[in-house]
Amino acid sequence: MSLLSSPPRLQATLDTKLLALSPAIPLAIVGHCFGFGEIWVFTLGLLGLALLAERVNFLMEQVVYRLGPTGKKSIFELHFQVLCFLWR
Repeated sequence: MSLLSSPPRLQATLDTKLLALSPAIPLAIVGHCFGFGEIWVFTLGLLGLALLAERVNFLMEQVVYRLGPTGKKSIFELHFQVLCFLWR
C-alpha cells in the first residue's frame, strides 16, 4: 500500500517533511538520561517541538475548516487555550 493510496487522514499525517524530526523527542529523553550536554538535549527537544507545533497547526486548520467562519470557531479556540493553560 503506497502512501498516495492511503486514507486522507493518514496521508495528511505522514505526508510531511517534518516527519523526519519524530525521533527527536525520544532522543532528547535518552540524551537527558545518559548525560548528553544540555545543548544537545535542548536542540533535540526544540526540533521535536517544531514537529508538534506543526501538528497542532494542522489540527486547528482542520477544526476551522469544519466549523466554518462562525462564532463557534472563537469559542473552540478559547476552550483550547484554557485547556492548554490548565494542562501546564
